[in-house]
Amino acid sequence: MLSRAELRRAWRELVAAGTGFTQVEVSRTSSAPIAGLPTVAGEWNFPEHTVRTTMRAVYPKEGHVTVTTVVVDRSTFAQALYDGSIFAPDCWTRVTEADATWVPPGLVPVVSAQTHDAPGVHAGNASASLADVLAAIGFQKLVSTAAGDLGAVRLDVSIEVLDGSLRGWTVTGAAIDDALADLPASAVDGSVRQLFTSLRDATWDVAILGLGQPVEVEEPAADRLLDASHRSCRP
Repeated sequence: MLSRAELRRAWRELVAAGTGFTQVEVSRTSSAPIAGLPTVAGEWNFPEHTVRTTMRAVYPKEGHVTVTTVVVDRSTFAQALYDGSIFAPDCWTRVTEADATWVPPGLVPVVSAQTHDAPGVHAGNASASLADVLAAIGFQKLVSTAAGDLGAVRLDVSIEVLDGSLRGWTVTGAAIDDALADLPASAVDGSVRQLFTSLRDATWDVAILGLGQPVEVEEPAADRLLDASHRSCRP
């Protein structure tokens, strides 16, 4: 079991450390490939109000895609690199519609977690928002299109606290698949449901690493920002 008090103490220790990293790894018990799934890495510096998140994936149309989001104080910047991207090689855009947050996606499910007060049939020791979990493991595009429906559903996660320190958290494909099944049919595309049904034996492990280690995140230089016509920011 994981008590609310234990989780709060571990979170306070993480905040006191000020900086750190998250790394998402996915594995499964079957021999089917998982190479096409997104991988996500994050780093943060709470005293300086900065966060960087990098998602890498392979899509049928775009091929290899790397999406990086940088938050500096109240400003958010994004970059999507793939073959033919207008952002190549080092251009960025300011994301005006996003609410800046200094908590990286990999930590959000821990922040909003509700611990299970008693042992039972739970597959994990806490629950978190389905939207937060999907964003953390690299499905931010899905979340942005169905956030209202996804945010209303919770699922089991397993949070690891060792010697008072947050070490990470885990979610299974079965938990995600079951949570998606609780949504209205119109909330999520059928291909998404099929994907997670095929990944019921997969496990996403989000490691929390390097607490207190140096983290420097800077906003892009002004001449690296695309203008409204997307014609500036060229080598």
